[in-house]
Amino acid sequence: TVNVGNLYHLKTIFSVNLNEILFENLTSTMLHLLHPTSAVCGMPIELAKKFIHNHEKHNRKYYAGFLGILNMQELNENVDSDIISIYVNIRCMQIKELEATLYAGAGITQDSNPESEFQETENKFATLLRFL
Repeated sequence: TVNVGNLYHLKTIFSVNLNEILFENLTSTMLHLLHPTSAVCGMPIELAKKFIHNHEKHNRKYYAGFLGILNMQELNENVDSDIISIYVNIRCMQIKELEATLYAGAGITQDSNPESEFQETENKFATLLRFL
């Protein structure tokens, strides 16, 4: 686990030696295999994706997306290509003039407790609200 703000998150690290594997589209292929994660979608993945598509009426914008360098061929010489990190954005904020829209959620699984998932989402919002 990793502590972020007032929450602990599960963290999985995948390591690939890019000097040993000559696969041009490795990063995008891995992202398609790993994303969306259960943290932003739920499990089982296909059933959860279908449920979200049918019931979630807002555009997630940056929430639930991933952040990081995707095109390995265009790396600047100053970037250490042996250490590239890609993160899933599990909370974010969009600010327009005097309005802020906060995005956060929970990955629902068969074993989820709705009350604790709701509280987790509230805790994620609390982390964002400290910046306003």
